[in-house]
Amino acid sequence: MQMTLNILFYFVSFLVLFGGYKFNFSFMKLDLGNVSAFAAVLLIGYLVATWKKVKTISFVDKLHYWFDKYGQGNSYLWILLYFGLSLFIAHCFKFLSFEVRAWDQGFVHQSLLQAFEDPILKCSMCRGGTYMGEHVSPTLMLVAPLFILTESHYLIYALEVALVIGAIYLLLTTVVKKRELYFALILIVLSHRALRDSLVWDFREDHLTFFFISCSLVALYQKKVWLSLIAFLLTVISKEHMPYYLPFLSVPLLFEKDFKLTNKQRIIGALVIVVTNIVWLMVINKYIFPYYHDGRPPSTHIVQRFPGFGTTNSEV
Repeated sequence: MQMTLNILFYFVSFLVLFGGYKFNFSFMKLDLGNVSAFAAVLLIGYLVATWKKVKTISFVDKLHYWFDKYGQGNSYLWILLYFGLSLFIAHCFKFLSFEVRAWDQGFVHQSLLQAFEDPILKCSMCRGGTYMGEHVSPTLMLVAPLFILTESHYLIYALEVALVIGAIYLLLTTVVKKRELYFALILIVLSHRALRDSLVWDFREDHLTFFFISCSLVALYQKKVWLSLIAFLLTVISKEHMPYYLPFLSVPLLFEKDFKLTNKQRIIGALVIVVTNIVWLMVINKYIFPYYHDGRPPSTHIVQRFPGFGTTNSEV
């Protein structure tokens, strides 16, 4: 039973880190992409083993072994390098295999190449003829000159990986104090399937958002308030969804002991976070969305994809 649980454990870990696979045969379909089902079987197996007092290595023991093994020295740098190169190569092969130049890639890459034309972030497939009609992401203009000068898809792929891996490196070396937790944090962040898969699919404003918010947190830990504020403001305007989420950062700002801030700085910072997001959300809903949507009422992708949160922006 121990061998079975070990095999299942490593299989689940593989699915979490690298995603699943789907095989289509003439007589059957095999889907190995659902982590939940295999993880549930694994947990049930551990429960049965515990109930029957079968000697086995626990899940926690395995994690401790991994953290001890990969948390020493600079091994975390090799892990980051491995993931970064793997995701970059996968993106390049995806592009070379399918020559994908439409939809998300067409939206963003054309907008980067024609960022400073009229309208800004020009996009022939987007609403209003601009990427701003799809997502309010003015920070894309910060990286647009790089694409305009080189017109290299591969440089953009390298940039997106550098933003995410660079952000993780900053968090590891600044925020996390114990090296034995480095590997754990890498696993947690890169196990986020949407973030990992996006690095293989296309450059998005989400990568900028993740980098900016990481920089903001790192600067807070280093008591660089103004740098943290600038990075925070860049995070806010990186995507129209951010004002819905970022106000909750005021909670750890008020109570996180590791932030070397005075009580006055904490209170002012929390107010700035909340007020800034509310003001930007009002600007988006009242001016930006209607301007690029031919005067139609504003509607974010949250409303369209998750109607349970609300049927209008106000309800959300």
